[in-house]
Amino acid sequence: MKQNYTTGKKFLWKNTDDNLLKYLICKYGFHKWIKISTLLPNKSFQECKFRWINWLDFRIKKKKWTVNKNIKLVNFTKKFSKKIK
Repeated sequence: MKQNYTTGKKFLWKNTDDNLLKYLICKYGFHKWIKISTLLPNKSFQECKFRWINWLDFRIKKKKWTVNKNIKLVNFTKKFSKKIK
């Protein structure tokens, strides 16, 4: 949360903020965080980006991690870790 240093008040995200953020992302794209933050009162570009990525982005699947996914990750790491270095 961005803190207003003149009053010390922290600004929470409201539904109207979320809806405006979604609209602005549709209008300006996923990488115009500074432009978007200037149109959202009391929100920094870091807050806008964080809110989108961690809460609002419908493209990110937020499902529970499974054993199969863990096995795949270990196998890919073993296979490709030497190539990355």
